Amino acid sequence: VEGVVCMEDIERDVIYAMESPEVERVVLYIDSPGGMYNGTPELAEVVAKCKERKPMAAFTAGTMASAAYYVGSATGNVMSTSSASTGSIGVVLMWPDVSKAMEDEGIKIKVFSSGEYKGMTPEVELTDKQSEYMQQRVMSLADDFYSHVMGQRAGVNAAAFDGRVFMAKEALE
Repeated sequence: VEGVVCMEDIERDVIYAMESPEVERVVLYIDSPGGMYNGTPELAEVVAKCKERKPMAAFTAGTMASAAYYVGSATGNVMSTSSASTGSIGVVLMWPDVSKAMEDEGIKIKVFSSGEYKGMTPEVELTDKQSEYMQQRVMSLADDFYSHVMGQRAGVNAAAFDGRVFMAKEALE
């Protein structure tokens, strides 16, 4: 599959390859900076199941980072050209705090919610507890990411779990 695809398309194609008697081995050609966490572990699980039935590898000549690396690592065999970039193991969540901009425009937002965390919105500055909660969520997802990569990629150096992107030689080291 070439171009922009969704995880459901990839999952469908991996399942087809896994079940097709004509397919002897599977190579995922990946060129992606990553994306949303939602759906990534589930797709990686399908890839890991395929790996149990047929030889698999993930290859990039461009970028295999973040969520794309999560999925690619499920093959247990990540390969790249020397100029490719891999890694970015970690999770990022951006929260645009527009409360000051709205205040500067004379707009003040009042939030009425059923719980301290239910009313979190970019238009209202987060409390310290809400910020801590968001950081805890990010670290929980990151811990899952780290565990997944360590389980799929023998000998991976956990020091690389700081979000860096590596060129092939650096990644190999």
